Amino acid sequence: MNIRQLALMILIMSCVIPTKLLHGQENCERYTVETLPLLTQALNNNDFDKIDPLLNSIQASCGINEFVQRLRILMQIIEKKNSTAAIDLYWNSQFDKSFLQRLDAADQDDFSTQYEQHKEKYNFYPLRHPLDGLIKVRAQALLVSDSYTLTDQEKDILQLFSDTDVSSAVQDGRSNEQDNQQPFPAPKVYRDRQKAKLGYVPSIGVVTPLGGANKIFGTNVSFGFMLMSSLER
Repeated sequence: MNIRQLALMILIMSCVIPTKLLHGQENCERYTVETLPLLTQALNNNDFDKIDPLLNSIQASCGINEFVQRLRILMQIIEKKNSTAAIDLYWNSQFDKSFLQRLDAADQDDFSTQYEQHKEKYNFYPLRHPLDGLIKVRAQALLVSDSYTLTDQEKDILQLFSDTDVSSAVQDGRSNEQDNQQPFPAPKVYRDRQKAKLGYVPSIGVVTPLGGANKIFGTNVSFGFMLMSSLER
């Protein structure tokens, strides 16, 4: 192969490869856009048997990405399957960083503009998509469900998916314990409002003997003044 043939081959490859990549991105975006409503409906209706084939369809066109793996892990935990390998893949691929970046971007006022400018970065999966909310709710429910015995690895990943701060969860747990110990706490606002309050009642009336006229005790006018304090001590 001479230099001219080599140069021609390089030129052809430089034209073909970007075309294939662009075609692949177009397929990925198309499959994702078509599949997202189906995934959202299936998860919302608890049609779990429909979700895995849909995820496989996206993965075949786009490869493994963050939200596909996130939903796959959630489904494995819900169906009480072994999720160890899927969770390891999520951490090892650093999908947690992508997810946190997604949450930060979704919190911005210009989230729609950010997505339009960086669709590929977000795997053609719009920011603030309803599917994110459904995954979050399901993850939160799993964390407090008595029907599941979660491993530490599953608890950690569900904490991430539910966007729940661990320290806040611990603090809430302690608050719940205190609430259980004092199920009927004294109404502090009411107590403070009643504390050290005095009341008075003036009275005026007529005193007359029973049984008719009495030569000794006649009819008399009486005046009174009573002080009253709160029952709260």
